[in-house]
Amino acid sequence: MNHDEDYSQESGVHVVVDGPDVHPSTVSARPVLELVAAYIALLEKDADLHGAKLHFSGIRIVDKCVMVASTPSSLDAAKTAARNFHAYSRGAPMPHGLTRFFERVMEARKRLPSEMEATVGVGDLAWPLICLDLSGLLPESTFSGRVRVNRVGGTKAVIRFLSESEDAPFVLTISAEQAPQLGALLYSEVDIEAVILRDADGSIRGGHLVSFEKVTDQNPREAWLAWMAENAPRWQTVEDIDAELFDDEDAEDAAE
Repeated sequence: MNHDEDYSQESGVHVVVDGPDVHPSTVSARPVLELVAAYIALLEKDADLHGAKLHFSGIRIVDKCVMVASTPSSLDAAKTAARNFHAYSRGAPMPHGLTRFFERVMEARKRLPSEMEATVGVGDLAWPLICLDLSGLLPESTFSGRVRVNRVGGTKAVIRFLSESEDAPFVLTISAEQAPQLGALLYSEVDIEAVILRDADGSIRGGHLVSFEKVTDQNPREAWLAWMAENAPRWQTVEDIDAELFDDEDAEDAAE
């Protein structure tokens, strides 16, 4: 360990703890170091779950209130993992296997004195670390059933499903291999197996897709009508679609 007031945050991961009279020579070591260890462990695990190799070496304690810093083996991988953690903190679904790492960070944040503030980040990225209440989430459970593929993709490999058994659409993480397969089944029904997290109200708050199977007995016309019912409901009450379309064209011609 060393003290280095000129340490650049752009060099690696950093955990900053601030508050009244907070200084490297006076701060309680155990809760701060546990927070650092928990955050680094989460970044390494998240990178591993997304197919990247990441580890951190060296440690610096910087006299900037208290900033503990370490150097990543890959700055790009570390930044990606840090962005993912920030997204998880805002409610994005976590990949299977990361929940206990996330909970460890939250527990470590709780152990800091209430007057202290914490910031975490990598390189030029930094966010306040807010202590989230995880008590509202029930343990992981399994979900098996028929759902409709509502949306695939985004900035991460996720999918949104609609299910008659659920009150609202729900989002699950999927693998890079599953994404194009499910993209080809947009608005179709599939039978899925998933590991999920529910909140205290019973709503699905996240999870990951284990497997899926296309429903082969679904009529393409039924799939199209189901999509229209959700995305263009006004056409459900139109008896003569041709007449309605011509009326719209006549209205446009009159406007011109």
